[in-house]
Amino acid sequence: MQTFDSLHLQLIGKTGSGVSGSANTILGENRFKSERSLTSITDRCQKHTAKVCNRTVTVTDSVNFFNSNDIDLRVELERELRTRAEGIHAILLVLRLHTFTAQDAKLLSLYKQMFGKSAMKHTIVLFTHGDELQHTSLSQLIRENSELSKLIEECGGRFHLLNNTDLNNRDQVTKLLMKIDRMLSDNKNRCYTLQMFMQAQAIRIHHLCAVSVVIVLALGYVNMRNEDYWGFNSFLHGCFGGVLSALVGYASGHICANMWKNEIRKCGKCTKRHLRNVQLLSVAWGCGAGGISVFLTGPVCLSTALLRGTQGSLMAYITMMKHRRLI
Repeated sequence: MQTFDSLHLQLIGKTGSGVSGSANTILGENRFKSERSLTSITDRCQKHTAKVCNRTVTVTDSVNFFNSNDIDLRVELERELRTRAEGIHAILLVLRLHTFTAQDAKLLSLYKQMFGKSAMKHTIVLFTHGDELQHTSLSQLIRENSELSKLIEECGGRFHLLNNTDLNNRDQVTKLLMKIDRMLSDNKNRCYTLQMFMQAQAIRIHHLCAVSVVIVLALGYVNMRNEDYWGFNSFLHGCFGGVLSALVGYASGHICANMWKNEIRKCGKCTKRHLRNVQLLSVAWGCGAGGISVFLTGPVCLSTALLRGTQGSLMAYITMMKHRRLI
């Protein structure tokens, strides 16, 4: 089994799960601020490097993954992946011992949505607060929780327990690195890459594009019904209206995307608040432009105006999603 001289580990978890503490334990040094709090200390991806078991290990901490109200984490994670040409060797999904609930299971669906199903092959579940494990084995705790068992199964049965109160216990870190080496060997030494991340982001856009095509076809049908003429030319005329609405929606989304990028340049970071406001503006503009376009090609009726408005807002949103790139 091959061992890597350098490793890049990405830690993912919600506030209070012990992400920063786990990062310090792995590095063997107090590099990350770690406190028990309901609010996240880290609002941006931070990384530190140290020599661990004769290897160069870089740990990236994104402690606010599940409950950040400010930073757009997709952009932050994309930025981090762009700095790693070889990719991430392992994603450590940090969970606190004894506290895995149905809410955690729902939050973890966000993880799979953001990183994609392929990320599960590169994920190890990392349990923290190992000092709280007393008379029950970790394997038994996992078996007693069906949602947790399902998560471990999706991760190929990979999990590890850390005691972050004992920074000098290097044996637990050595065993974790061995599990990472074994996972890399199973993955034929392939890392989680930027391409995998972008493919996961593209799935949602593909679904929305499919909805847009359905709206175009629906407009063709509505136009035939309104004209009471079930001919191909009538169908094409209605479809043309849908395409026109998509074009004006695209233009609205493009303008708003440039406004969003200018905001990023001004404040130096991409926040959810900025993105949400610009997305709402682009959807509103796209909806208005799509609805107004009905007066250019007709026929003017409520159903056509609603469909065209929906088409315009949908295309504006899709355009914003496609423009969601780093400056």
